[in-house]
Amino acid sequence: MGCGGLVVSSDGKVIASNDMARQILNASFFAEGDELKDLDTVGRDLIKQLLRHGRIRVDIDQEHWILIDRTDQRPLIMNAMATPAAEAEGHSMLVLIDLETSVKPNQPALEKIFGLTPAEAKLATLIAGGATTSEAARILDVSLATVRSQLAAAFAKTRTRRQAELVTLVTRLSALP
Repeated sequence: MGCGGLVVSSDGKVIASNDMARQILNASFFAEGDELKDLDTVGRDLIKQLLRHGRIRVDIDQEHWILIDRTDQRPLIMNAMATPAAEAEGHSMLVLIDLETSVKPNQPALEKIFGLTPAEAKLATLIAGGATTSEAARILDVSLATVRSQLAAAFAKTRTRRQAELVTLVTRLSALP
């Protein structure tokens, strides 16, 4: 999905999380090879550590986002919001966006939704990941003419006209499982 989500109870316990939240916390607090074992036990402490590193609060459309500095990386962005049942249960939802991690385009979704061939879908994901047409040709071990032909087919099938439009579309589909 591209962002991590944690549901935190009123007493600070993490009662639910998605895989991306665990990945972000692992990358932010643990050395490579070490891993977050029990989020329920240490979740509150990790959230406190995140808040201690928060340097700037940014208001965007009446929501408060916190930029969290990380050494040699882009910042992590965090937002807290009440869950719909917050009045009764006091739960909050924390959204974590890791600006260091790029979204992973969903290649099978491109194939199924737009009828792209596997080669066209692979090319679209490479372009969405920042590859130029020349780099994509080298990575795919095909000619530049083949890449241009496949890109034209992908544009037609997705009803896009430019690479920027295709990138936006592919990025939006990364939210699919």
